[in-house]
Amino acid sequence: MSKRQTTGNISPSQLRNLTSNVSALRVGKEATISKGRKSMAVTSMSEKPLGLGLLDRRSSAFSTKSSGPKQDPRPLNDKNFLNGCVKTVLGYLTTHNYPVPVTPKTLQSPTGKDFAMMVQFLFLQIDPSFKISGKIEDEVPVFFKRLNYPFPISKSALFAVGSPHTWPAVLASLAWLVELLNYMDRTAREGIFSGAFDRDKEGKATEEFLNYVMIGYSSFMQGNDLHCKALDDDLERKFREKTSVVEDRCERVRKANAQILEEISRLRSLPDPVDQAVHRRQEEASDKEKFERLITGLQSSQKHLQQKLQEKQFDLQARRQQLEAAAATAEQLRTRVASQALSREDVQRLLLDRDKQREVLDTERRRVSDLERRVYDQNVQISLSLTDLENRCQVHNAWASRLKLAPASAKRAEGVNYEITVNRAATTPQELCGVDLKTQLKPALERLIHRYRRKAAELARDLQSCKEQLTAQGDRNADKAEETKNAQNDITQLEGMLNAAKEQVEERVRRMASQAGELRELADRLSGASNSRGEEVAQRQTRAQAEYEQTVKEATQEVAQLSQLMMTAMKMMYTHKEAVAAELRSAAVAVRDIYKEAARVPVPSV
Repeated sequence: MSKRQTTGNISPSQLRNLTSNVSALRVGKEATISKGRKSMAVTSMSEKPLGLGLLDRRSSAFSTKSSGPKQDPRPLNDKNFLNGCVKTVLGYLTTHNYPVPVTPKTLQSPTGKDFAMMVQFLFLQIDPSFKISGKIEDEVPVFFKRLNYPFPISKSALFAVGSPHTWPAVLASLAWLVELLNYMDRTAREGIFSGAFDRDKEGKATEEFLNYVMIGYSSFMQGNDLHCKALDDDLERKFREKTSVVEDRCERVRKANAQILEEISRLRSLPDPVDQAVHRRQEEASDKEKFERLITGLQSSQKHLQQKLQEKQFDLQARRQQLEAAAATAEQLRTRVASQALSREDVQRLLLDRDKQREVLDTERRRVSDLERRVYDQNVQISLSLTDLENRCQVHNAWASRLKLAPASAKRAEGVNYEITVNRAATTPQELCGVDLKTQLKPALERLIHRYRRKAAELARDLQSCKEQLTAQGDRNADKAEETKNAQNDITQLEGMLNAAKEQVEERVRRMASQAGELRELADRLSGASNSRGEEVAQRQTRAQAEYEQTVKEATQEVAQLSQLMMTAMKMMYTHKEAVAAELRSAAVAVRDIYKEAARVPVPSV
């Protein structure tokens, strides 16, 4: 058996071309093999691993014709889908240090400059050395095609990138690219498929495959089918090992995805932490406000109790001084009693005096206890009264704010401080309210009330005047309406007279026409009579014609006069109608203005 013909030395570039068209080389070189020799390579596509089909000598993998560009099945016209794409792209840009501020409105209708910056930023996330060397309309479709984007991107869509009919498809492609970038970040962070985009490993795999093609092709040309079979088995083994590794990684990824989905479901089932935090914040703010009010009240009570304590201490010191003076007096009395010679009657009298003094002392003690209890009740009542006064002052301040009387710089305050604040530690009425009610607040309020009552009285007088004007205008409107009704009746009568005159004129014209016809017939009959009567007939015909023309002329003049009279009456009627309508419109406008002004006038409160 003669050796197969070789193709000579093969350059590396030719070897790369071999990887993309191996089947064509196999078909070409089978023509140089001696007839009848069968190859020992595996021919069943079902028995070959992924990638070995390129080594088939009669492969039809490259003969399949494309059926055209794929149709995008995504709902590009769905507003919810587009909002989801906007949210996806916006979330990635804001979490990956996009240098330009971006909003959802920008992503709904971007300019060409915004789109170019976003696309360049996303492309740099995949290839840090990427640079746009040409037009953006030429670079974007090529880059997406290299990333195996399943749908075509037309250049015409990129020329008008923000238009409503082209932007949804471009936005969907950006969302697809962001999902790819999120997947790359996730796999790089978790160590899954860490070598998927490793260029060194990819170059190594390409080099191994090129060596396999070169050695296999050399063995095939030499007729060493056993070596080819061994190379195929070794490559199949390597692919099976890689496939098992990939399957193991896929299984781990599926398990991780299932765990993530379970975690997402669990987190979605939980209540929203933001709502909980907002609710807790509102509760804490409410509690803080309550505690601040409580602390303010306790501080005021503390100052009040301290003042009372000082007063009690002063009273206690005075009572001690009185007690010491009483003790000194008692000692003096004991000394005097001891130095005196007492009889039995004196002792009895002293004992009675002692019992009386004890009764007086018990009475005074009970009186002091009653006074202390009354003082305590008075303090409690004062505290409740101060609390009620504070509430009333808050209501007063709220109404003053609504009436623009507070603060002192308000519109109607005129420099007067209408706000009242209660000072629990005050000792005088002026200090208690923070403002002098009798000399400052009450006179200012009386002046304000007097001014607004005077203004209300003026507005009431204006309202009464407006009502009188409205009544007078209504009377004038009624008169005008009566005049209009009379004018319409006159017009109706004139129209009836005109119609009757027209009918009379038409009847006269019809009679004249009948007489003229009879005269013409008579003239026709007499035209064939004797010559002696011809002149008489001609004269009668001439007189009849003249009489006919005179009658027609008079009727025409009468009709013209009646028409002129009718037109004059119509013009007068129309002028009168327009004048009445103008008066009615002006009256209606005046009435509306009066009602509006009356509605704006506030009702004075008694």
